[in-house]
Amino acid sequence: MPSGGCGFRRTRRSVLLAVAFFCAGAARGQSLPASQPASAPADEPLAAVRQRLARVQPRERAPRDHALLAALDFALAVGRKDATQALRVVDAVGYQPLPLAGELPDPPERPLLLAALERQIGFLQPLEVGQLPSAVVAVRTPRELRAEFPGVATWMLPQDWAVVFQPAPEARVPGWLREAACVVVRMRGERATVLGGNLVQALVDAAEAVALPGEEK
Repeated sequence: MPSGGCGFRRTRRSVLLAVAFFCAGAARGQSLPASQPASAPADEPLAAVRQRLARVQPRERAPRDHALLAALDFALAVGRKDATQALRVVDAVGYQPLPLAGELPDPPERPLLLAALERQIGFLQPLEVGQLPSAVVAVRTPRELRAEFPGVATWMLPQDWAVVFQPAPEARVPGWLREAACVVVRMRGERATVLGGNLVQALVDAAEAVALPGEEK
């Protein structure tokens, strides 16, 4: 009788260990692909990338993915002319306009109050940003950004992230960027906020160019 009880306990322990191992493996298998959006096909729509990032628990998201999600939330809302949603991811102190080219002005421009940013967004035409391919977006550190946007890189802190948006074929999303632009994102704990950039100004420039086709920017 005692030996039978010991055998039962050993069998039960083995089953529990096997179940725990299987559950841990399944959890790893489910979370890994969702936390690696960089492995997505280059033509995957940005709306799909955003949905995949949002499904990952914040504590499991890499800082780079936090930055990308915040920038996509901002860009997609700007494209819909949904200023209320766009401002939800903007820092409370305002939105810092940053140069599209060259060095940072001394002193830099003052941050736009949220009401002023809302007016800029209202000037734009609706854009189907979510249809753009993931190839138009890249997340960069200040060091990686310096060659393309030296003024923006100078303004950033070392821990900040820049999310760069590139032009795309106009037939895909009419009115989209005519030149590369970016937004700057800063992490505070598990919360990522948009501090500024030049994306909105670049989209305003593109909208003005469409309205005045005879004039080149």
